[in-house]
Amino acid sequence: MLGMRLARIEVLRQGGTTIGCRFYALQGSPLATSEHLPGPNQPVVQITSSAFADTHAAHNALARLADAGTDQAQYQIRVGIIGVAFRTRLDPSDGAKDWAVAFNKSSTLVVVKTAVIDTSADALAIARSVAAKF
Repeated sequence: MLGMRLARIEVLRQGGTTIGCRFYALQGSPLATSEHLPGPNQPVVQITSSAFADTHAAHNALARLADAGTDQAQYQIRVGIIGVAFRTRLDPSDGAKDWAVAFNKSSTLVVVKTAVIDTSADALAIARSVAAKF
């Protein structure tokens, strides 16, 4: 996935609970330049989760998030889980053209953002891979 060489992972925690992670591209090698990888402090993938009071509230948050982006499209993430792919901002150098996929599983909203601007396929594949973890 992504076509980028990944080097490190940062775990995101809030109040002692893991809420997501960030993946960063390889740095300090000729590949970082030749493959036009984002810089050392710019994640290429970010996965976050947010807990809501109930399924309805999580779904409403998903709708607001997707509406704030552009080029929205619905996809089946897993049986019974529909997600929305949309363009948003992850890598500031891309503007608001990075692809993301968000879905709610019960009262949890999960957002997968990528520093990929050409297709939503990577964000969708990652969302499908992590959905079973929530």
